[in-house]
Amino acid sequence: MNVDSVYHDGSGTCWHVGDLLASKHPRTSRRVETRPLLEPYLGLTPWERDGGTPAEVRDHARRRGSDQVAAPSPKREHVEHVLRIASQLQDGIEPAPLIIGLDGRLWDGLHRLIAYDLVGRESCYALDFSDRATRDPDWSFDGLAGLLDPSHLDPHTLSSLQGRFWSAPGFPHLVCDELLTPDLLKSGHQEMLHLRGWQKVVTDFYSQQEIAYPRREATGNALRRIVEGFYSRSMRSWIASCTGLVVDVVGRRPTCVLHRMSKGDYVGFHNDYRPMGEAVRLVVFLGQESGEEEEGALVIMDSVRNEPLEVVLPQPGRLLLFGISDKSTHLVTEVTNADRYSMVFSYYSEELA
Repeated sequence: MNVDSVYHDGSGTCWHVGDLLASKHPRTSRRVETRPLLEPYLGLTPWERDGGTPAEVRDHARRRGSDQVAAPSPKREHVEHVLRIASQLQDGIEPAPLIIGLDGRLWDGLHRLIAYDLVGRESCYALDFSDRATRDPDWSFDGLAGLLDPSHLDPHTLSSLQGRFWSAPGFPHLVCDELLTPDLLKSGHQEMLHLRGWQKVVTDFYSQQEIAYPRREATGNALRRIVEGFYSRSMRSWIASCTGLVVDVVGRRPTCVLHRMSKGDYVGFHNDYRPMGEAVRLVVFLGQESGEEEEGALVIMDSVRNEPLEVVLPQPGRLLLFGISDKSTHLVTEVTNADRYSMVFSYYSEELA
């Protein structure tokens, strides 16, 4: 995604795509038909330095895919980009959603559209900022002040996060470090250390201690602020901006689950997928006191080969955000020494909430 691409919204205002993602404008995630969206752009020449029309780039990409005919320079850069996306699609890796701007036109994702056409994909996801977006117009990031470190609200950062989310190995997920402001992280950790009322939960695939929040035993100001902030409209707008997924909560008093894993606790191989269940899960690690660095690590697994793809260490202030599907398989390695503290938030698609 090129966050520096400039577009006019039809009312005299110019926008960078990254600024739009970070703005308060409502947006909705929806499926769009690829061919009707692509057709109007095939004859245009939107790329600099005589990069060719999208139709020319698509034709060269088709020939490259069949008989290795090289595209003439300077079209080669665009052809190679389209072919990389097409290859990822064939491997089951989804790119970031398209961006439909305030005027209803495609503002970002033309290479992706051509790649979808190459592989015969009839529809894809788009993050739509036009009049189709039905959210309230004040989904700004104002409510995240003092909650998230300001570096995670930068438009370029949000654009980068969205690319990382959709290109992550195994299934869409995102790891962010130093997400919470330092003072809030420190206070939240201290409150977790002094909580009472932990319930030991042991099933056929995991063992850990839990507290469902809100609860009388969990009344600390920092934890309450984190819970309220992570279920706020501002936070859900942040999630939409860095994943392209519009999520909601169920009920007027959503809960999160506080986790404490002590010596011998673990979470086995699972994916959390339930029909009509969660769409996105967010885990915030609040730290552990001591022990080996890799104990209590969350491991992203290949759901077919049962092989580890990525190890997410439970470092203080680290966030793991992932889309839940039948491929979102993961586990947590056994804790052998230090207590491990985390908060788990559940979000649902807007259609189910």
